[in-house]
Amino acid sequence: MPAYRVRVSSRARHVRIQVSAEEGVIVVLPQTVDPASVPALLWKKKAWLDRTLSQFEGLQHQPPLATQETSPTLICLRAINQQFYITYHKDANPSLHIHTLGNRLLLRGHVTHYFLVKQTLQRWLTEQAHLHLPPWLETVSKEISLKHFKTIIRGQRTRWASCSQRQTISLNHKLLFLPPHLVRYVFLHELVHLVHFNHSPRFWTLLTHFESNCRSLDQELRRAGHYVPAWAERR
Repeated sequence: MPAYRVRVSSRARHVRIQVSAEEGVIVVLPQTVDPASVPALLWKKKAWLDRTLSQFEGLQHQPPLATQETSPTLICLRAINQQFYITYHKDANPSLHIHTLGNRLLLRGHVTHYFLVKQTLQRWLTEQAHLHLPPWLETVSKEISLKHFKTIIRGQRTRWASCSQRQTISLNHKLLFLPPHLVRYVFLHELVHLVHFNHSPRFWTLLTHFESNCRSLDQELRRAGHYVPAWAERR
């Protein structure tokens, strides 16, 4: 039986088994499922787990992407529980084009130019963020009855998100690399700024009303930069 971690999620409706080169096996459980049932669940999936883990054996011994200045071969978008495998095809085209084929990305053209690869992947990341983050924010907004005016996607260097006095919430496309519980915390944090445009005691009191663990999550978010690969940083 492989090593695994259990994550209990208030958003989960069914048991999910996630496998990645970076985090290994993670079992996501709804709050109504007993963690003691996990070993039996994994035993039923043993053949699939063995096949899946074998695909990552070579990747597990590589240094983290955040420390590499090489083009990535795997992108892990933890926020939406998706992984994308990248294939590069060099040809005479001086530009670079990206094609999405299911969970695979094909980059064609000047693929040996790292800066060009980086720019192309950042544009793709922004597109993914536009697709997934605003609807998710809208869902959380409705849950807590705090309505914002507009959502925009950016690639800020130092902020995960921000809220303007015009009630526009700016979300960093790099949020897609974070675990879902941290993304949800960022959404709650910015939505509460619609009521208290500061970090006063009243701000934290309201945020605690929506998320009792907000102080701990805030500290975790401050250390979350390690989730972001080097190619996604704008330097």
